Amino acid sequence: MPRRRSRAWTPIIPVFAAMILASCAKNLGTGPRLATLVEVSGDGQTGAIGATLSQPFVIKVLDQGGTPVEGEIIVWQVSAGGGSTTPSQSTTDAQGVASTTLRLGTSIGPNMVAATLGDLDPVVFTASATSAPPTKLTQTGGDGQTAAVGSPLPLPLSVQVT
Repeated sequence: MPRRRSRAWTPIIPVFAAMILASCAKNLGTGPRLATLVEVSGDGQTGAIGATLSQPFVIKVLDQGGTPVEGEIIVWQVSAGGGSTTPSQSTTDAQGVASTTLRLGTSIGPNMVAATLGDLDPVVFTASATSAPPTKLTQTGGDGQTAAVGSPLPLPLSVQVT
């Protein structure tokens, strides 16, 4: 009786070997792919010109699975209204969160700050700079006048508000 050879399995052995290696392989060089920057808080604040806003601008970095990413450097750029951010760069924490504070510009109107990370779409925060409250009244005219009771003074009284 002729003996059968197991050559039928020979062509598929490399396929099984490749499947086993692929299931055990680790991709050590790539890690998570960054997917998005998400606004957390701080948008839409209002403050006096030149003042620092009371709340920071806060963002979160998430990977493609929605997991927070630690150790990413966020660049904060003032794009309108002047002013400055502190810090101008911040690193995400274990929750994927980074923040900065804005000192508003010196003119009344909108201020904008973009949080950027590589090629991801930036998150843009807005704030409004309003006039500062008055701090000083200075007499500018009409002092020292006299007139009869019930009659108008010859010059109007005036002050300057700054």
